[in-house]
Amino acid sequence: MGYCKVNDATIYYEYIPSNNPNAETIIFGHGLGLDSTTWKLIIPYLQDFHLLTFDFRDHGRTRSTSSEISWDILYKDFKELLNFLKIKHYHYVGHGLGGLFGVELFGTFGEKASSFSLLSTPCYYPKNVAQKGIEFRKKMLFSHFDNFVDFMIPQILYDRTNRKCQLIKEAYSRSNLARYIDWLKFIEQSLSLKKLGRITIPTLVLIGEFDINYPPSLITINANYFPQCKMYIIHEASNVIFVDQPKLVSEHLRIFFSKKQTFFNRSKERSCLPYLEELDNHLCSDESSSNLPLTIDFLHQFNIMYNFQKIEGQWNRRKAKEIMSYLAMFEKVSREKLIEVFWPDVPLSKAQNQLRVSLCHLRKILRDYSFILEITPQFVRISENYQCDVIALQQKLYQYQMTKNVHERLSIAVDILSNWTNNILEDFYDDWAIELKRKLENSLFSLLEDAYKLSIELNEPIIASQIENILKEDIEDMDID
Repeated sequence: MGYCKVNDATIYYEYIPSNNPNAETIIFGHGLGLDSTTWKLIIPYLQDFHLLTFDFRDHGRTRSTSSEISWDILYKDFKELLNFLKIKHYHYVGHGLGGLFGVELFGTFGEKASSFSLLSTPCYYPKNVAQKGIEFRKKMLFSHFDNFVDFMIPQILYDRTNRKCQLIKEAYSRSNLARYIDWLKFIEQSLSLKKLGRITIPTLVLIGEFDINYPPSLITINANYFPQCKMYIIHEASNVIFVDQPKLVSEHLRIFFSKKQTFFNRSKERSCLPYLEELDNHLCSDESSSNLPLTIDFLHQFNIMYNFQKIEGQWNRRKAKEIMSYLAMFEKVSREKLIEVFWPDVPLSKAQNQLRVSLCHLRKILRDYSFILEITPQFVRISENYQCDVIALQQKLYQYQMTKNVHERLSIAVDILSNWTNNILEDFYDDWAIELKRKLENSLFSLLEDAYKLSIELNEPIIASQIENILKEDIEDMDID
């Protein structure tokens, strides 16, 4: 272990040489809010390599007099450390912040390495979800350090033995968590899939089976962009896969480093046939980063966005938000059904006129996005693919009901409750919305009761306490049958 002085910082590192002087070198970059000690459990399995771990600025035992956050400054620190240790050839393994630094290292700065391994790291994340996640973590962080850490550990660690929990907790305690949110915002603004196409070195993507924040379905998007990529899911692991399954991860790394790899370049192979080339264009377009550019949210507050731009307008007039929300639930609705739902007690001719006025008002709001709605004499439908927070919640509730594994069930419950608020469909008063609210609240109440029992059975007192607080403080405001 030692320190390397670079300009306005002192970088802490630990260099573990192999008994074989000709061994290859592995450099590890740790995750956000953590430090280099998180690699502790995987190191014994890789001691026939030279190993280098280090702490980024604002993390672990690295100290800096500067408050600047940028990839440039981290790159300069990294290059100075490599020059100091006279390291010229290496494999780079990155997790979270360290993984995204690797993307910049090879995709922006053009650094060369023998290989790049990206662990549990998304290069795309929906902006609206990311922003909500940042705000939630900000509240947790500023409430109390222990609350934040106790919340984060079940989020990132699957095999929660005392030793592993303590390892993560101590790593958090050594980092400057006052800067955690600043780094989180910086990372959110830096995410880009386009950079991956410029990384030409062999790349390994490893994903945790039970990572609730960055599930395999999200991380696998990365594989469509790396020109030379292998990808594997690590079973019985969450986000810190090298803590959950150090031996298994080390085996994947060892095989990847040692064997001559045959890569399947998805983009190149798809270009052989015109229709598959079109699929590739879709996968690699800016729009396909979410595949669903239109977002219609109304679970807590009505909001509609297209390509992350909020669509402003007089949504509170002429039942605009109510009709749009109803369409979000059913996609295509006849005019007769809209009249039945929104003007049930109004004479037909007057109701038809009211509907025409409302649809005209909707067209006016969406004048720059006219392609979103298709309005015909028979029906109205949303003609774009879209995502909706109410539908997403319904899907998660259904997933919870259908999942048999108790650990997975509790993870799903934690995911749902991490964005908990009881003001469901607050500004909607039509019968369809009241009925929808009743069903959602009943399902959520059942989930709370069941998840509380599970958290007790699985010895998860922090989660149990959080659920108990929700049951005590919020359930009285819910309309439970």
